[in-house]
Amino acid sequence: MNSFISIARDRDTGRIYKDPSSGVPRIAYTPSAFDRANIMEGVLALAKLCYVSGATEIHPAIMGMRPFIRDPDVVALGTSLKTDDDFDPGVSDPRFASWLAELKRIGNKPPIGLCTSPFPLLPNQD
Repeated sequence: MNSFISIARDRDTGRIYKDPSSGVPRIAYTPSAFDRANIMEGVLALAKLCYVSGATEIHPAIMGMRPFIRDPDVVALGTSLKTDDDFDPGVSDPRFASWLAELKRIGNKPPIGLCTSPFPLLPNQD
């Protein structure tokens, strides 16, 4: 089992404000449609990477999205051995291509998509 994260630099911002009751910093942030599209491209790329690496199951962190479970009769690189430049081995398997389309259709709009930050927010030390 492996876990992956795709890091996207967001273009649009939120805000940090002081909670009026406790004084604790609060974050108000919802990724914009532009930023969610970039994040989804990372999720799709990671799913393809997992597929071509031979993953038997792929579980994206998107509510309501079923996992992809590989058909054991389909080889790791799909069902085709094309060599042209635009060949994508991850989508040569029709079941996987269909699953990717469903993943993109369901999307990552809140509250369905999970967005986190790799940077912890630390309390003010002064």
